[in-house]
Amino acid sequence: MFVHQNIPIPGGAVDGNSSDKKLNHKMLTRIGNHLAKDGIGDGAFVYSADSAMVTEYNLETLGENNFITRLPFNYKEADLAVSKAVRDKSGWENVPFS
Repeated sequence: MFVHQNIPIPGGAVDGNSSDKKLNHKMLTRIGNHLAKDGIGDGAFVYSADSAMVTEYNLETLGENNFITRLPFNYKEADLAVSKAVRDKSGWENVPFS
């Protein structure tokens, strides 16, 4: 599927028991191949995914492209970042619920 200015937004339905880590790899490969057909290389897209995307294999496949995700808690840095945020409340802002 394409949206405004022919930006590709690939997707599809898969078995609910499929591995998210493997599905992310397939999608990254699919996007890279699609863009390469039009001569678009590394750094051309931002990939948004759940934390299952964060594997060594998927990060290698991403190349120079950026991504948005939550760091999984099997990485020590995730615990450190949350602990620091809880300790340092000076940057917190109350958000009203409507």
